[in-house]
Amino acid sequence: MQRSKDRDPNDAYFTPTDTIQDFLSVQNVLDPSMTIWEPACGSGNISKELATQGYTVHSTDLYNFGYGLSGVDFLNANMQKVDAIITNPPYTFAEEFISHALTQAPIVIMLLRLSFLESQGRARGLWKKHIPHRVYVCGKRPSMYKANYTGEKKGGFVAYAWYVWVRGSTEAKLEWIIDTGIEPTSP
Repeated sequence: MQRSKDRDPNDAYFTPTDTIQDFLSVQNVLDPSMTIWEPACGSGNISKELATQGYTVHSTDLYNFGYGLSGVDFLNANMQKVDAIITNPPYTFAEEFISHALTQAPIVIMLLRLSFLESQGRARGLWKKHIPHRVYVCGKRPSMYKANYTGEKKGGFVAYAWYVWVRGSTEAKLEWIIDTGIEPTSP
């Protein structure tokens, strides 16, 4: 895969807080009694919002972005006794993150481009083996900024969705996150 010279070399694009809040307000698979692992925590936006809402969160990342335990390679790590994994994975390794996460926790949630649904390779491989329980399409396109971005922040240009897997579920449903009533906050 050829990478743009403007892309962050570590695929570090941080999730806006309102995108997390919107998802948490409509989802029905997580509850605050759960222990959650956020394995690509970046600057901690997802982890911080989960902690604010009462979840126990273990935050790790391969790189040090100032939050969580750094130096942890998720694809080679194991976390004992977590109820769920939620993250915005590096897009380059999204399929690997999903496959590994499904061996680690009964609930897996990944924020990915909506276009991740496409591709014959995933249709024949990942989707055939691991169909998502839910896909929550973000009604507002989030603005994903790379690490250390200092320019003007504008609206998002790419459609995203929260992909949710629940071990043992044979139900697959597409839903939209629209009009949650949550006012945007700064990332």
